[in-house]
Amino acid sequence: MSEIRVSRAQLCNESEDESLSETEYQAPDLDFDIVDVNQEDEPAKEKENKEVDEEFAFPLFSITSSTTVEERGRSQEMKKVSLREPSEDTVIQKRPDSYYFVQYDDKLKNQFKQVVVTAEEIIQGSKDIVFSKKRLVDLDQFNRDIEEVLSRKKKRHRPGKRKRMNKLECDKRKEERKILEEKERKEKFEERQKRPFQAKSFGSHNQISRMKQKTTFNSKSYEKGSKSKPQFRTE
Repeated sequence: MSEIRVSRAQLCNESEDESLSETEYQAPDLDFDIVDVNQEDEPAKEKENKEVDEEFAFPLFSITSSTTVEERGRSQEMKKVSLREPSEDTVIQKRPDSYYFVQYDDKLKNQFKQVVVTAEEIIQGSKDIVFSKKRLVDLDQFNRDIEEVLSRKKKRHRPGKRKRMNKLECDKRKEERKILEEKERKEKFEERQKRPFQAKSFGSHNQISRMKQKTTFNSKSYEKGSKSKPQFRTE
């Protein structure tokens, strides 16, 4: 068998030619003819046909003819049935012009003129000084004071370290005092329970001795008086 030897240059040239032949576009030979066409509006005809189809004669009591002949000779046409939906009545909701625009009478205009204050009158009134015995308040200063008070309430100032430490110490002292007071109350209560029962004295020792002397004197005088004559006449 004979061997064919191919160089690398021949291989590269063949691949490039094949790639160019694949990418190139060859347009076919075509002939174009220009023709005038009369184009009509088809949708309009379709709408008319639909409208005609929606209305049709319904043969309720007749089959052959579109008209029926009665005994007396009068002809009666067939009833038409329409499949159209009744059109909704469009209601235009509109407010009257008086709702948006105001029209005043001459009488009201004259009343407004009597009440209205002009700019010149306001400037002239500001220059006039009004003397009064009542207390006058400066509104600007008054409003500033109120705003300062409100701002203080809104702001939450954190106290300093010393103030916080003093507050903690004060709270501890208050707790210690409460504990001591409770201890003293308990001790007093226990002492009262340990003591024997003693009747309450209604006065000092001297007052009690005087009361005893009075009672003995009255009893002795009553015994002597029973033997002696009465002071007053009984008859």
